[in-house]
Amino acid sequence: MKITIIFTAILLISSITNAQVNTLYEGDSSIVKGVITETGGYLLKNYDNDCYWSRLGDYYVNYDDSLNILNTINLSNYYVIKYDNKLFNFAPSYHIEGDTIEGLIINPFAVIDSIFLNSYDLERGSFNSVKIPINNVRSAFSFIFCKEEEVFAIISAELYTRGIGLDDSNLCLTLIDTTGNVLNHIVYDKKILGFDILEQENKILINTSPSKMYYIDKSTWKIIDSINMHKYLFMSSINDSIFIGASGDYLYRQNTVLKTLDSISYRRSNIIPSHNLISGSPTINDYCFAVKNIDTIIYSYRVTDNTFTNQLGIAIDNININNLFFNERYVYNEFEPTEMKGVSGVIYTEDGGIILNITTSDNPFASSNAYLLKFYPNGRLSLASVEPDKTAIILYPNPTKDFINIVSSDEIKEITIYNSLSQNAYSKKHKGKDIEIDVSKFSKGNYIVDIKTEKGNIRKKFIVE
Repeated sequence: MKITIIFTAILLISSITNAQVNTLYEGDSSIVKGVITETGGYLLKNYDNDCYWSRLGDYYVNYDDSLNILNTINLSNYYVIKYDNKLFNFAPSYHIEGDTIEGLIINPFAVIDSIFLNSYDLERGSFNSVKIPINNVRSAFSFIFCKEEEVFAIISAELYTRGIGLDDSNLCLTLIDTTGNVLNHIVYDKKILGFDILEQENKILINTSPSKMYYIDKSTWKIIDSINMHKYLFMSSINDSIFIGASGDYLYRQNTVLKTLDSISYRRSNIIPSHNLISGSPTINDYCFAVKNIDTIIYSYRVTDNTFTNQLGIAIDNININNLFFNERYVYNEFEPTEMKGVSGVIYTEDGGIILNITTSDNPFASSNAYLLKFYPNGRLSLASVEPDKTAIILYPNPTKDFINIVSSDEIKEITIYNSLSQNAYSKKHKGKDIEIDVSKFSKGNYIVDIKTEKGNIRKKFIVE
């Protein structure tokens, strides 16, 4: 039985309007845009300087910090990397082998017949597919793109089930350029059962099971060092020496220079991760990291309650990576609150917010929506407006005890605050777009704030606790 998962290059190419990526939700702390789909969505790794790219259903969507849609392309093929104005992905064709009883395959395992580097040239509108010699890539593989070297680094191994367990397998590295030429193929005498790959400046890190990490120098492509790991981790690089990973209830920080490992257990007891992945794309993960700088990371994952039946939504955790101090958590569930949500990419934006790529589903085997969530970790709404000709106002935190901050896309001239009895609690002329007001002496209760700007008056509400 031969199964081919090379996607046919159906000519579904078109630049489409913003209306086809709809605004699905707009709340006090978030804006959601996306599409109704059955094929999910995910974030592409973009190495070009043209904002962000995600796949939403059958659309590849280019957008900026404010979720303004810059371009959309309708393609049936799956791609996960953008570089030199081209989309790239590796795809295998394989067949199933295993022991047979009366013609039925038991203990099946996949045997790859061929690997293809598929690409799509956005400028020319043309597809290309190059077959990689099968002796260069084993049955299981992961890859990264090294931009400085302009090569794909593919880590692979023969990992398949035979009878009662997994066979040990040698680790292989194959280097392939963007046109599909094999530049190098190295077999390391390292027996592994699983692996993940991460680039860290001048080296590649191979996280393996059993729990060991190998350093591969990018100038020689040889293993130059290794460290023992506490866990086999999903990883994200912070800088040239530190990476982070998650496993179970713990977040780990590994220093690959000092060879130190620290961990923190920080989840609330009633918020636990659900590991059932939502189907529909090749890159869905429960765990996603976004690195703002060396100090702060956003760690996002899908959560349920302890019964695994109530969908609590997406946890957005802000953590100081230097001391592994947990700053704050926000659980987002305003949009489609009854659906389970899978995270497939998180990005920090220049204006201090984050964008999450999320796929929702009403069961673990079918996707219902793929969308982009623009969110501020401190609860502020993005200054991005779905009506760009109007003034956008952010008021945070809300509720508050001490201060409120008012941020405007246009110059603020005057601010007046009324209590629930319509009594004037504050009135002052201002000049600026970011104003902080001390409300620590206000009585507890609901307040209305009138904000006079260059384009007119805007009214907001907030609560003093």
